[in-house]
Amino acid sequence: MFLQPNSRTFASLDADYSDWHKGRDQFSLWYLEIDDPACSEYLKQIQQQFQSYLYMPNRRRWHITLFVCGFWQSPFHLQHLPDHFHERQLEQQIELLQQLQVNTFELKLGRVRSFQSALFVDVIDEQNILLQLRRCFWPVAKEIDAIIYCPHVTLGLYRDEFAANPILEQIEQIPVQPWTVKFRYLTFGSYQARQLQGELSAHYHFHLG
Repeated sequence: MFLQPNSRTFASLDADYSDWHKGRDQFSLWYLEIDDPACSEYLKQIQQQFQSYLYMPNRRRWHITLFVCGFWQSPFHLQHLPDHFHERQLEQQIELLQQLQVNTFELKLGRVRSFQSALFVDVIDEQNILLQLRRCFWPVAKEIDAIIYCPHVTLGLYRDEFAANPILEQIEQIPVQPWTVKFRYLTFGSYQARQLQGELSAHYHFHLG
């Protein structure tokens, strides 16, 4: 999962991946938008330091993924597939969020780290608020491709197979600059499944108390 010394990165290929999307367009998720210009600029600066390794352009705004829902608004004949997310499931998740009555909260961004497939910045959740939120999603839908949830802000996918050691050495040289980011709403949105690193489109904002 994490990039290890003496290994290599995974390459993200700009392919169609038709075996995955099967002709469907909108892949949906719940996420937290980072709506802080200074923090966004900080993340952009780090991204630029590793630009030679990363797939570009990366059109997605900075965000923290909360829960990966699956394909949304698929044609009727594909809605039986296990990775389809139904409108009713979204409504049920919203109902559970309303019952939770979460207020606005803060998260901290930590150090730069790396998965084998992507460079990212750690998210520090001292109050375990993300776990509380994710518990509103589990009873309704099975999370797609869930392994171990590691909250983070993705800086970019690797565009090729690169030796890990130079990347890890460069990461170690970046000073930790903690950021505290306040969140006032959750976002349900989607991205185009056939476009690598395409823009996120927001469909619904759940405002916190």
